[in-house]
Amino acid sequence: MPDRVIMRSPKLDATMARIRKIAPKSNEYLEQASERSAKELAKLASSAAPRVSGDLADSIKAKKTEDYQSAWGVYAIWRWMFTEFGTSTKAAQPFLFPIYRLLKKKHLGRARRALNKAVKEAMGK
Repeated sequence: MPDRVIMRSPKLDATMARIRKIAPKSNEYLEQASERSAKELAKLASSAAPRVSGDLADSIKAKKTEDYQSAWGVYAIWRWMFTEFGTSTKAAQPFLFPIYRLLKKKHLGRARRALNKAVKEAMGK
């Protein structure tokens, strides 16, 4: 069973390739923004996770992905989804996606500011 979801977007890849040509430092700034957002999400999700034994909350970590440049992810033990979404016998105890929805706008703003900073530096403004 895969431990993550991989989404490919040809249009996004083409757009990012154009941005990288214009602003070479865009990867560096995007990675800093992504790292900060992933660590913030992991910290808040860990504090919101149910603490029956504590192993779920302790396993939530932010880590750089190997497949993409400037991409960070939040990883946890494989059974996080049973707690998040529930099962036929246990009720759902959402702890990750409510925090994600709270931080989504903040992360997008951070990424947008990072790209703008890289483009402005490249243009000499």
